[in-house]
Amino acid sequence: MLLLTATHGLAGLALLVTPLDPRLRGLLMGVVAASFSYRIWASVLRKAPWSLRDALWTEHGWQLGFRDGRWREATLLPSTLVTSRLVILNFRVHWLRYHSLMLTAVVTEPDLLRRLRVHLRLERART
Repeated sequence: MLLLTATHGLAGLALLVTPLDPRLRGLLMGVVAASFSYRIWASVLRKAPWSLRDALWTEHGWQLGFRDGRWREATLLPSTLVTSRLVILNFRVHWLRYHSLMLTAVVTEPDLLRRLRVHLRLERART
């Protein structure tokens, strides 16, 4: 959330200090505000129908559940981050569709998070 706010805030600030026609500046500020609103709605609040809600790991691979009730097969990407306090799962669902899921002990049971970290580290060691 902090990164999202900072990047959109810097974009707005850059528009304010750039010598532009006031109508163009207003239009571009509207685009930045719309982008910020969309990201909050779709990525932070996860209210969009295509927002990721669940990730299920089975012996057949990963399945992702979306807000509209659909489930899709997904590929876990090597860019997945695993630390002692944070796990960021990066998935590819289609050739051009990517999703991320951030897990901490606050949103996931600590034992489940520990087992996931162990599984992910073992998978990396095998490849």
